[in-house]
Amino acid sequence: KKLRLPTLNDTKMVLELADRTISKPTGVAANVFVKVGKFYFPADFVILDFVADPRVPLILGRPFLSTAHALIDVYEDLKVVEPKTQSEEDQPPEVELKELPPHLQYAFLGDNGKWPVIIAKDLNPNKKTNLINVLKKRKKAIAWKLTDIKGID
Repeated sequence: KKLRLPTLNDTKMVLELADRTISKPTGVAANVFVKVGKFYFPADFVILDFVADPRVPLILGRPFLSTAHALIDVYEDLKVVEPKTQSEEDQPPEVELKELPPHLQYAFLGDNGKWPVIIAKDLNPNKKTNLINVLKKRKKAIAWKLTDIKGID
């Protein structure tokens, strides 16, 4: 109401903020224009070649269009980044295997004793194989914390 925006479209969007809090927007505004000097620009308008003018009025505490270089920087060369051969997520954690109670045993999701998990010792071979296969498929989810799951505070 304070910004005098057009009617907001409903949205089911959920935003996870940098501090891992969850925010649910009221709605989405379409066709929003921003006035700069005597010109009106759509809010999603991008200028590729623009020299910043310090006299441009401030909007929300920063000069409008000061992000021209942040989106597409035509003044700098393209940076080529080589992909890593193996991501950190795929690296097995360094752990010390401790002695377990008699009803538990270690099973390994990787080769050569990598990715240890603790399972019940009394599982038959078929159930043990099925369990290990499911754990291998869901290996990334095993390390999740509650804060990694959207909608849970």
